[in-house]
Amino acid sequence: MTHITFVIGNGDSRQPIDLESCKQHGLTIGCNAIVRDFHPHIVSAADERMLTEIITTAYTGQLYTRSKWNNKHGALPYPALPYEGEDRADDPWHWNSGPHAINIACATSPSKCYLIGFDMTQQNNYTNVYAGTKGYDSKPVDPKYWYHQLDKLFESYPHISFVWVAPTEYVCPKQWYRHANFSRDTTQNFNKYLHDT
Repeated sequence: MTHITFVIGNGDSRQPIDLESCKQHGLTIGCNAIVRDFHPHIVSAADERMLTEIITTAYTGQLYTRSKWNNKHGALPYPALPYEGEDRADDPWHWNSGPHAINIACATSPSKCYLIGFDMTQQNNYTNVYAGTKGYDSKPVDPKYWYHQLDKLFESYPHISFVWVAPTEYVCPKQWYRHANFSRDTTQNFNKYLHDT
């Protein structure tokens, strides 16, 4: 049986996606404040303040965070990274909730991993559905670490097919295209897939 994962970031591009339908098709893994709107099977929260907020909600799924404080909050520790590197971006402490969420998905050995709402700061715009709310600022974030970290995940898990779901006009990091197991799809096509499957 094919095992599919849906890793859900909080970029604006996720808004047209039927997240409940994703939950019917496979394992859903979300990030941080997603519990304000949707309860995936698993949530990744690297920031302790966000972790504390999630614990106070009605969320009952699995919760992952950094090993520095997972026991303190009754959460699971992030799985180890699948590689070692010398760059600052290769230090797990400099991985945020999104890349950690993808690594959690990879640890379940799916055949396919859809990446939803990973907008990667398009044209210096901070495209986060929670921008300006508690725990989130409204400033653009330099996405270079995300480019590198996801690139390393694609490289480390060649048996997993990664599909970046994003609007056609969104710019994709060039280095991702070097991986035969990486592709992209539009939000419109992806929603059609969810409803036709």
